[in-house]
Amino acid sequence: MFPEVKKVTNTYNSADRNERYRYQAPIVMRYLENKLHGWNISDFFKEIGAEKVALYAVTEFTEYVLLDLAQNENADRVFCIGDRGYEKYKQGIKGVPVVAPETVTSCYMQGNVNKIIICSVPHANAIYDDFINRGVSPADIITVTSAIFSCKIGKV
Repeated sequence: MFPEVKKVTNTYNSADRNERYRYQAPIVMRYLENKLHGWNISDFFKEIGAEKVALYAVTEFTEYVLLDLAQNENADRVFCIGDRGYEKYKQGIKGVPVVAPETVTSCYMQGNVNKIIICSVPHANAIYDDFINRGVSPADIITVTSAIFSCKIGKV
C-alpha cells in the first residue's frame, strides 16, 4: 500500500505541523521539479482516465491540485471535495462543494465520480482503508503522492 507515516503525535484530525511538513517537503519538491519539466495534474488525470474526480481532505495539496487544474482549463473535472470537517466549508472551495465522506462514496457509487484522489499525506492509509470498506474499488483510489511521483522526470 502506501508508506506509513511514523510518529504522528496528534490525532487523525490534526497531525503536528512540523511532522506534517517533514513528510510533505519531499513531495512538494518533486511537484516543483515536475512542474519545471512541464507536467501538470491534468496530464495525470488523463492518463488514469479520471473524467470526474472527488478530492478527499481539505489540505494544502487540495488547493494546489485545484489551481493546477484551473491553469490547464480542467477545473471542471473536480465534482466535489470530501472532508470529515465538511461543515466548516459551507461555501465550498474555489467553487467546488465540500461534502461528507459518505457523500463522496455515494457520488462514486452513482457514477458521478470515477476516481477519488486522497490529498492528505499523513492519513492516506486510513482514508484509503475507509473507502475500501465502503465498497470503492482500490483501482479508483489514488493518493496525490502517487500522482506526483508517477511522472517520469525529463520524459514529460
